[in-house]
Amino acid sequence: MAQRQARYSLMGNGATAGDRMQSAIFAAAAAVEETGATPLVITVYWGAGDSKWFGDLSQVEELVKATSEACETLGVAWGAGETQVLREIVNENAIHLVASCVGVKQT
Repeated sequence: MAQRQARYSLMGNGATAGDRMQSAIFAAAAAVEETGATPLVITVYWGAGDSKWFGDLSQVEELVKATSEACETLGVAWGAGETQVLREIVNENAIHLVASCVGVKQT
């Protein structure tokens, strides 16, 4: 199996969290495809600097919708994921977004 990760941090630079999440997902799937493998499953990680970030339900809904749409576009499953609050590690107004893709390569 092939596995790659794409990481993006978001701090108000014009792109939405959903835009960044989709970019990370597409980059992770593309990296798997570059090995000759077929992407099968996407997993995501969301790490905010403060739990208040998740209190804005419109932001959370945007991440869920963007992740779901990207997986549907790629024809892959949205597998597991992880969400954390990382005080003093991630800026309190930011979110760290990671996508990982696992694929299979026929030999």
